[in-house]
Amino acid sequence: MQDIFIFSDEEKEKIKFLRNLFNKIKRWDKKKFKISCYCKSLCLYIPNGYSDNTVNKYLLNNEQEIYRKAYWTFNPDIPKVEIKDNQILFLGRLYSFKLDTELQDIYKIDNDNLIIYSNKNLKLKNNLLEFYNKQAHIIFTERVKYYSEKLNIKIKKINIGVYKNKLGETAGKGDILLDERIILAPIPSIDSVINHELAHYFHLDHSPMFYKKLEEIYTTYYKDFIWFNLYMPCNYPPKDIIEV
Repeated sequence: MQDIFIFSDEEKEKIKFLRNLFNKIKRWDKKKFKISCYCKSLCLYIPNGYSDNTVNKYLLNNEQEIYRKAYWTFNPDIPKVEIKDNQILFLGRLYSFKLDTELQDIYKIDNDNLIIYSNKNLKLKNNLLEFYNKQAHIIFTERVKYYSEKLNIKIKKINIGVYKNKLGETAGKGDILLDERIILAPIPSIDSVINHELAHYFHLDHSPMFYKKLEEIYTTYYKDFIWFNLYMPCNYPPKDIIEV
């Protein structure tokens, strides 16, 4: 007889997210679970006779392995949510935009009601890019400072710009380059990019030793980086269909 597991609301959300990472979930005659990676697809094989409740417990117990394999192989097929005309994507969340011409500061963010107020129209491209650029410089500088000091790494210069083919790069000894577009992502996802670049101060290549070091200094790297695979818009500033 199988055990019955009780999950918290947070665990239920995590289970839902983990299930969505698989392109296929199939039953089979063997007695063991198997996570298979094939042709950019992530598949979960479940022994016949196991309840969904037991499967959910397996997912939670093996979430790090799932995130790691998803990072390298998966091509998700998840329903999309359209950004409405009055919404802005910022730090991984959709905010409604409201123009407030009497606002003394240029921007005001209400995280409780998910509203961005501004005395500039952020639905105009140049104003939105100014907002993203300013926030990127403030937030990226703080995050790099925090993690570099934690790792005892001296950063001489942080270069922030829009780069088509990379989210970050270790540009030279003491220099780090970050793509301004990652301001669209949640803070943990931004941190995953920063720690990826800082790990290059220990290993310049992408060898197994590099990823071992990366997992050591940022244990949730694979989980946090997945946001870019799932949700990162193709356009900047974003105006197409994305997932949030």
